[in-house]
Amino acid sequence: MPHPRCTYCKPVSKKFLSRNTDSELRIIKNQWHNKSRSRISNLPACMVCSVEIVDSKDAIDMDVESIPNKDLLTPEAHHPAHELHLGILLDMMAVEKQTDTCQGKICSTCLNDLQKGKTPVMALANGSWVGPVPAALQDLTIAEQTLIALHPHMTYHIDFHREPSSPSCVVHKHTVHPMAAESDKPTTCLPATPDILDGVFNISYPQGFCLSEAAFELLMVRRGKVLDALLWLKDHNIFYNNVTLSREHIYQLPTKGIIKTLLQDWASKNELFHNYHECMWLNKNLH
Repeated sequence: MPHPRCTYCKPVSKKFLSRNTDSELRIIKNQWHNKSRSRISNLPACMVCSVEIVDSKDAIDMDVESIPNKDLLTPEAHHPAHELHLGILLDMMAVEKQTDTCQGKICSTCLNDLQKGKTPVMALANGSWVGPVPAALQDLTIAEQTLIALHPHMTYHIDFHREPSSPSCVVHKHTVHPMAAESDKPTTCLPATPDILDGVFNISYPQGFCLSEAAFELLMVRRGKVLDALLWLKDHNIFYNNVTLSREHIYQLPTKGIIKTLLQDWASKNELFHNYHECMWLNKNLH
């Protein structure tokens, strides 16, 4: 309490050093997870074609008004949901609005085509625009995307950095299409069983790698998120009309966690069960 004659001291708030409520802790945790995930997995995208840019050497930063032959990016067929900027169709999520201008990255493929006076093949204005991503399909991890795919076509090699305190990693994608599409028909029962992830992911764990929750956000599987995505696809995607949702497969997925088999190599190398106190979150979330 301040001295009764002191005019400078102020009473301390009753909340000072008080414990946060469970709801406040939940909000803080979600904010931290979102920041961690964006630091790990969110890649910049080309503002013309919306394709993720893996290597910064394959793109340049450019002012929207400086795009060469930008009139080629005016869509021929107008849609009410189009968000046009200066009359052209861009991925506005990839455009950074500043005080006097708007800037974004443009990939070398799109830039070369525009400089030659051609509409880029993958440009949103060239028929690639499919509308905003629905909420049910937003923020799916690559593990969840694999579980709901009719025909998984990507394999991933995940190489975690050697800095013990760094949760970041490098993800190398390898396209396995064209697969034997004639002999391998798309699945008719989803979600896929968790063991499919063993063949999709190849994970490199450096010796002494320190496990952290943020490091494994890419591999996280949420049962509710997978189910919501499949229900939306069945209602809105013609290719999912005849897909059967398997209650058994759904309940094989963790409520929120990582499939155990993806961590077997890490566990054997780092003696997981001898480091219990460092892995409390893992013990709670592992299926």
